[in-house]
Amino acid sequence: MFHPCIMRSGALLSLGHEMKLETLRNLLASRSRLARKLQLVVFHFLRGIGLSRPLGLVRGVCDLRAQAPSAFACERITVLSAVAEPDHSRLGAKEPAPYENNHSEFLEVGDGHCLVTSGYFEVAILDGKRRLIPELSPDTYAPREHRALRQMPLRRKAAQRLCVLITPGARAYYYHWMVDLMPAFRMLHANADPGLRHAAILINHSGRPYQRECLEALDLRVDVINAKTYTLYSAAHLYARKLPPTCFSLQDARFLRSLFRVRESDASVHLYVTRGHTRRRRIRNEAEVIALMRRLGFGIFDPAAHTVREQARLFASARKIIGFHGAGLTNAIFCGKDAKLVEIFDRGYVADHYSTIAAQLGLEYRRIVHDIRSTRRLTGIAEDISVDVGILEAELECVI
Repeated sequence: MFHPCIMRSGALLSLGHEMKLETLRNLLASRSRLARKLQLVVFHFLRGIGLSRPLGLVRGVCDLRAQAPSAFACERITVLSAVAEPDHSRLGAKEPAPYENNHSEFLEVGDGHCLVTSGYFEVAILDGKRRLIPELSPDTYAPREHRALRQMPLRRKAAQRLCVLITPGARAYYYHWMVDLMPAFRMLHANADPGLRHAAILINHSGRPYQRECLEALDLRVDVINAKTYTLYSAAHLYARKLPPTCFSLQDARFLRSLFRVRESDASVHLYVTRGHTRRRRIRNEAEVIALMRRLGFGIFDPAAHTVREQARLFASARKIIGFHGAGLTNAIFCGKDAKLVEIFDRGYVADHYSTIAAQLGLEYRRIVHDIRSTRRLTGIAEDISVDVGILEAELECVI
């Protein structure tokens, strides 16, 4: 037998070792720049000494389809069929959607895995051999350089059935939550596969009020799991979807209007959507812009001060909507077909998000690219701007 002092010393050393490992684990799981650098160092060290397989790291890339269009190259892939969709025609226009919606293509991956990565995209789907499926794993890098190939899972979770609805940008941005993620629930309701209907749902969210409100409105009868970064989720039956480049359709709008009980009404309200207390693309002299909008007969609306249902009902009654490019204009998905949307950009950043939605829903759309007075260097999407109110007034008179 060892002396009691030696045994106590050994226990203290073991406890200290466990505390150091836990500290390292927490640091690696954080989102700081230091954590990302440290993770890469640890990853390359472990790979160098041959420990990549025991740790469950990605073991290569597998194209979803082989040369023949009908053949799957990855392990145990099945396309799930969809049933006819419920009729929401009473909630909006009766014409069919302008294009074939691609939300319905859910794939089942037998013994599949989902690695939640860092960054904007967050999702990597792996087949039974832990090979990356690029078609289900969007990223800024090419498939052979996908961030999942150089990130190490720090936790593992297992389930019998798991439906992965992790959507790029949905954790932090209202637009991507409403336009890219929420329509997926429409097709979950419409899918004929009983396994998919009863699968737990894996999504990425940050617990914001509008996210909680949407999940409560959906009244889901299955477990909803919030995806944790650097976690490997495995399932005997894993379901994933292919994200089309432009996926919002008229059916999606009808689904969301039904979800928030929005009825079609006479459009008579004129709205200016303020940027509120946002930290990006702020209007430095927005008080002057608000004064201009009031002179033009527009009410001032701050989306952050209202629930999703309140926003939906107000936009459903809007005739004209003016706003600088930002998340608040997402609520145009609730507008009636006679509404007019005027979107204002700074010349440093112009995007097609809302013009595309307007085209799909049959809204009248106008764009103003405002030339700012400042001569400072443009930094693009996050740039704050100063507006020449006189020029803006002249530009608005031409489009409203």
